[in-house]
Amino acid sequence: MFNPGHLDHNPEHNVYPDASLNHYEVAIGNKTNSNLSVTYNTSSPNQMPTFNQPMRDPDTFQLIRFYTTTVIIPFLCVFGILGNICNILVVSKQHTQVPMDKSAYAVLIALAVSDTICCVSLLPNGFKGEKQNFFQGMTFWLVYEMYGIYIQNAFSQISTWFIVIVAISRHIAICFPLKAKEVITLCKTMVAVSVVTIGWLLLDLPYIWSYKLNEISCEYNQTGLVLYYSLDVGVLNTNVLLNQVFTYIGMILGFILPLIILVYCTFRLIKAVKTSDSMQKQHRAIYIEQKRKAPTSHVTVTLITIVIVFIILIFPSECLQIWFFFSTGDKTDLIFTVAVICNAFHTLNYAINFILYTVVNAQFRRTFMGLILCHKGDTGISRGGMRGSATSGTYV
Repeated sequence: MFNPGHLDHNPEHNVYPDASLNHYEVAIGNKTNSNLSVTYNTSSPNQMPTFNQPMRDPDTFQLIRFYTTTVIIPFLCVFGILGNICNILVVSKQHTQVPMDKSAYAVLIALAVSDTICCVSLLPNGFKGEKQNFFQGMTFWLVYEMYGIYIQNAFSQISTWFIVIVAISRHIAICFPLKAKEVITLCKTMVAVSVVTIGWLLLDLPYIWSYKLNEISCEYNQTGLVLYYSLDVGVLNTNVLLNQVFTYIGMILGFILPLIILVYCTFRLIKAVKTSDSMQKQHRAIYIEQKRKAPTSHVTVTLITIVIVFIILIFPSECLQIWFFFSTGDKTDLIFTVAVICNAFHTLNYAINFILYTVVNAQFRRTFMGLILCHKGDTGISRGGMRGSATSGTYV
């Protein structure tokens, strides 16, 4: 997920696009940030913050950011949560004795879980209003502001690498069928899923230090002691070397490397599908029988579609993130508006798999309709057809 406020290694340049229709400004010590109207002196812990909210009519860019953040993205999050729950239910209904199919189902379920977590972690953004740096007590919004970015980025990268695992597995199954039985097993797949999950949860830990929590004052009221907290720029943004190393690692492992792998695997899969179709059509009878029993192309086409849509939706956000990191100039309203729109595309990536499965894969549609209509007998799997080949189709 694109987070402009955490990309620039110069803290003086860190500004945040807000969801508010008003323009605010915050002064923290001798630093100035945009989008919040809280002013206080950190050297005087007993001084209460003062609010200055200069009102102005919202312009077109502010309106676009506002409705994208408060309407479009929350809608996509809710749809994504429901859609990924359906994905989990449908994929878990598939029954097969083919190890490669079991491995594929495991990764697809893990992908749906990761995408669900992404949608859940992004949903509160649509309701928190303007950027806030001052909080009364340890509230949900304070915790969310500090650690929400960590959850969002970690599971965004996890979802990306789950797609990479599926792409590599499918590439091996199609292009190296004799080695597929040994390489693609449920145990090895679960190890890969675990390594990716734990690895990115550890690699993205520096996001936790995006902010520094300050206790600025306290007072007593009818309910007892009330503490006031402020969020200041954390070590991730103040330490230039840490920020640069962290950004380069995320840029290479989180975008460039997965992109190269996905493009290569997709190219090889498309080529393999074309070659297979050409050979099968030369033997029409065999082609029809194979299509009936083991429609391998269904899952391959599904995977190719997922990868292409993934690249289309993620590429603008990642490119803009790279540009933000290397750019030293001021960021305009237009740039921040583009960033919010890119975030909407990024969110759509977590929510769209249910639509892709339904449109591209007939087996998924039949199983989904079977769940809705409570047809216990139709799981969308032809067990006889699944036993025919070591490279039988993985049905989503």
